[in-house]
Amino acid sequence: MSIDSRNELYLAMRKKKLKARTIAAEIGISASLLSQFFSGKANMNIENENNLKNYIEGYGEGNECV
Repeated sequence: MSIDSRNELYLAMRKKKLKARTIAAEIGISASLLSQFFSGKANMNIENENNLKNYIEGYGEGNECV
């Protein structure tokens, strides 16, 4: 995932007032990995990236579960 896509997801997460720890627990990764992913220090596998994107984009639309 490009850094621009990561930044867009991070901004969407902040706009929806989601906590990184909550998202990490919901999609089954560590909060540390999520933090490192957003800072560009680590990568995630495609499945986790997709789960993250789907969770953030779908939050607040009545389908908060992954």
